Amino acid sequence: DFDDAPTVISDVVSLPTSDGMGHAGMRAHKNMLIESQMLRLCEQLDPDGAEQEQCEICGNLELLLRHSGQLKSALILHHQVIAVLEMVDSKNPPVIYKALRVVHEAMTERQLEQGRDSTGDYTGVIGLIGPLVDNMLTVGLAHRLLATCSLPLDDDDGMLLPVVQQAALVLNSLFWAGEPRHVQMLVACQAIPVLVGLLSAQAPLNHVALDCIWKIMNMPSNMSSTPKTDLCHLLARSAASEQLVVQLQRSFDESRQRSHTQAIEPTAGANSRADAAAAGWVDLSEQHAERASHILLVFAQADKLVKADMSRAKALKGMLDVLATGIEDLSPILSIAFVKLLKAVRYLSGDTAALQPLHEAGAVGKLVQLLAMKQPP
Repeated sequence: DFDDAPTVISDVVSLPTSDGMGHAGMRAHKNMLIESQMLRLCEQLDPDGAEQEQCEICGNLELLLRHSGQLKSALILHHQVIAVLEMVDSKNPPVIYKALRVVHEAMTERQLEQGRDSTGDYTGVIGLIGPLVDNMLTVGLAHRLLATCSLPLDDDDGMLLPVVQQAALVLNSLFWAGEPRHVQMLVACQAIPVLVGLLSAQAPLNHVALDCIWKIMNMPSNMSSTPKTDLCHLLARSAASEQLVVQLQRSFDESRQRSHTQAIEPTAGANSRADAAAAGWVDLSEQHAERASHILLVFAQADKLVKADMSRAKALKGMLDVLATGIEDLSPILSIAFVKLLKAVRYLSGDTAALQPLHEAGAVGKLVQLLAMKQPP
């Protein structure tokens, strides 16, 4: 288990903050001791070291940073950021996993719980620490994260899956809690092809990838120097349309299967905890369907290069298959996704280069079938 707690946790964090030397003096002394301990741990980091030892060091360092948030800026002051990032270069999956947890904790800003002193646990995440993120991205975090997210997930022993998931979690934090400049730095480091690749993975990796792509496409224009058309080009060159359509199909299938199950077993399903969990999952899946359809609608209004990506046989077939099922009995969120997808096909049909692929995909027959269906009021 990669998440086993470290076997050695220093008692320095639990020291009292006042005694004969006065409250302020004792706090300064305690902070000095904690900082010294952090430096000792950083000095022991070795990507080629023994697995158990390095996992323990990383685990202790993560907890120390979590309980002593004021230490995080000291990583820059004492030039330890590179030492931490180099642990991600280890050949040992459990060590990489633990190192990524240290990286994530180091960049995370937490709010000290009310009623606690500086020894308290910074539990409430309120964002990322900008200077630390800037420093980490400058000295190599981006390419390390993206390389880790590109690791093969079909390894025999399954050791790489939690590593890739943890890297994707850090990536997601950078996209959603970072500054626009952080997002642009990641895009510049070829994040888009990596994210498109993750769209074909199983949940939650595919959902994380879609969320990050959504964030890229929805950066405020006044905060991004990259036109949306260029972002569409990058996604199209990575054949994003097919993977977005697959996401869309999954979400519609999951929702329809759940609706069918509820219709058969309305009472038993309503009282089941597992059923409630499944409902939450479907809600999340439907949100991702709406995001995927929105991105496809943007694609359909872009230039010929992007529309050509949408006109691939697999993408067109998937979109038309979703539309052929009709809008009846869809949830409000999926109804919005359905309408956006229909608009995307309409915009796509306005491109003469897309007419032949649409014809070969049987668009006319499926759209006529859709019109003949009973529509909601």
